[in-house]
Amino acid sequence: MLFDRFVFVLYILFNYSWFLLGTVYDTPVRFVPIVGMCLSLMSICAVTFFQLQRLVRRDWLSESERWTTLVWSVVHLVICVLLLADGFEWVNVLIIFVMAGLFITVVIATVAICACFVIIQDSTDWCAHVHLTCICFWVLIQYMTLRLPIADLQYVTTIPVVLMTLLRVVEHLEEKWSWPAVLECVLFVVAIGLHVCLDTGLIAPPVFYWATTATVCIMIVLSHHLVELLVVIVLPFAVVGLGCYVVLWRLRGIPTRNTLTDLMHLYDEMTAEELVLTLDGSDDEDWEERL
Repeated sequence: MLFDRFVFVLYILFNYSWFLLGTVYDTPVRFVPIVGMCLSLMSICAVTFFQLQRLVRRDWLSESERWTTLVWSVVHLVICVLLLADGFEWVNVLIIFVMAGLFITVVIATVAICACFVIIQDSTDWCAHVHLTCICFWVLIQYMTLRLPIADLQYVTTIPVVLMTLLRVVEHLEEKWSWPAVLECVLFVVAIGLHVCLDTGLIAPPVFYWATTATVCIMIVLSHHLVELLVVIVLPFAVVGLGCYVVLWRLRGIPTRNTLTDLMHLYDEMTAEELVLTLDGSDDEDWEERL
């Protein structure tokens, strides 16, 4: 993918958690994370489609990684559009959930078939796809329970959280364990406990969504992807600025390819690592020769 696979998981969880929390209080601010995620995902699609990886200091993507990034970005863009359509009352809520049900059924079926094929090929790439599928299912069911008076969905949203927890444990077992990894697994167990408490009526929905959002935020702080997450957030501004600059120079008769090449060279020079001089004899001689 364009970023580390779990970066997508954390970023999308973060935005959905704040959206659901805002939905509990029925505040217009709840649309801010959804709109922000739409802009970021569209920017990721633009960067991935035009292979502008140097904007985020990434290597050239293979075709499989390129289309994986595009497809998952589009999947969550569709979910965001459905949530916005219901929030602004553009479409009847029942039609929204029928469309969401059909959409998530197609996503789950596709991921299940592809995951079986990938497992046969002895690859672990399927884990990220299962994570993202679980998030799709989780956010739609949680939103449904907030929008509709449904009382027969107990423990339904606990299942994807349990599955994500087991996947993270397996992923950490295959890698080197560390204290952040242990704490992350503990936080996933806490999330499971919160879902069970909500389903059994031990805590109220506002407390549940506040605690879930706090858990996701702590998980992000403990991760090693803070810089990448910030890049995802500010990426729309970079892409819009780049687009305006290219259009401006295009109107002046300069080809787009030349403009992009010059911008990439300038970007590489600005973000290159600084020269570190030591005090040994060889560096001193080189410095004198350069002078």
